[in-house]
Amino acid sequence: MPFLTQGKTNWKYILIVVILAIIVGGGIFGWIKRTEVPVAEFPEIKKPIRAPEIGVEISPDLKSLQVKKEGKPIQIYTIKQWQEWAEKNWSSLRLEPIIMDELGVIGDEPEDFIQFISVSLSPNEKKLAFSVNSKEIALATFSMKGILNLETSEVSMIPIIIGGDVEKFIWAPTGKHFAYTIGTARAEWDALGVDDILNKKNSFMLDGKEIGLILEEPSPVHFIPQFRNLKWSYDGNKLYFKTNDKGNKGEIEWVINVDGTGLKRIIEDETANWKTYRNEKYGFEFKYPKEFAEDERCRAIEMENVIGIGMRIFITIKDSGGLSLSEYVDKEITFDIESRKNITVGSREAISIEYRFGGLGRYGKVVYLLKDDKIFNFSFTAGGECPSTDISELVVFDGILSTFRFLE
Repeated sequence: MPFLTQGKTNWKYILIVVILAIIVGGGIFGWIKRTEVPVAEFPEIKKPIRAPEIGVEISPDLKSLQVKKEGKPIQIYTIKQWQEWAEKNWSSLRLEPIIMDELGVIGDEPEDFIQFISVSLSPNEKKLAFSVNSKEIALATFSMKGILNLETSEVSMIPIIIGGDVEKFIWAPTGKHFAYTIGTARAEWDALGVDDILNKKNSFMLDGKEIGLILEEPSPVHFIPQFRNLKWSYDGNKLYFKTNDKGNKGEIEWVINVDGTGLKRIIEDETANWKTYRNEKYGFEFKYPKEFAEDERCRAIEMENVIGIGMRIFITIKDSGGLSLSEYVDKEITFDIESRKNITVGSREAISIEYRFGGLGRYGKVVYLLKDDKIFNFSFTAGGECPSTDISELVVFDGILSTFRFLE
């Protein structure tokens, strides 16, 4: 139908076009209303549910291991029980006794080991790592390490006798290995070891001589390393630790593979080549790996008052509500924790919390920092890694804390 008819406006045509426009336009508007694009939502970060507190300790007389739930003993394992087990299984361990010249021999019989000296609960709370100690000979003691299955009461031993006392076990998040330091008559933290629990064998041992050789000490055999600050990577494949520096001046950080290979000194700052993230809104910056920054899945993303890094790292900024740092943390922490300590972040006092919430490798860290009336909450929860790099997110989290600073 033409718009003009014999030089005159065709009003009938115009009326039809208007009606069609109303029908079509109304339909499109209704479709738009019905198909609104949903607002992006981020998963809520929930606090772990409080679980019954399970712990383990050695009796004051060093003769029993006591597993406790909510402070009450639920399982006890005595040195006598261990000696009875050892009596039946001693020959199968194929131990190499320690010969002390005219002073005697250690390891010929289980009665040489008379007390427990250290114990630690596995990440899944189903096993105990423990050490038994020998009687003292010429100011020296000797140790053996074992694992007690709390569900089956089965005992297994790492078939090696070591000189000194096992001071502390540090379980790998996977529960497949544990690390420990050894104190000797010469010094505490004098040696470092890692054991393979599944295969019941020692993976490696380090002492002052090996570290002293790397540091080119004049007399490596006399170097006192004092192994400390043991920390596993999330996947349990690497162990980080610190020792004294050459001449016992300062300290050095090291990393080693779980099988004892790849020992290397972390000489330069690992964060030197990291990228800088800057937040002008809240006035701070920090460094994180370039591999994270260049990966869309892992780079720092701002979500109102939350900055997410990688898979499991978050920085949340909230009002303090007029509370002091300590008061805020006391109010916030309503779940069981493993440790609480004061640290420094960005040249300011901060509080660091570590906790565990069940299952292998299920643990987390949260750090609280107060500036003006704002609480800065740094949180890491094990359970995921950036897929484009093998850099542990726990290492990244610690790196963020060490490079974090407020803008002038």
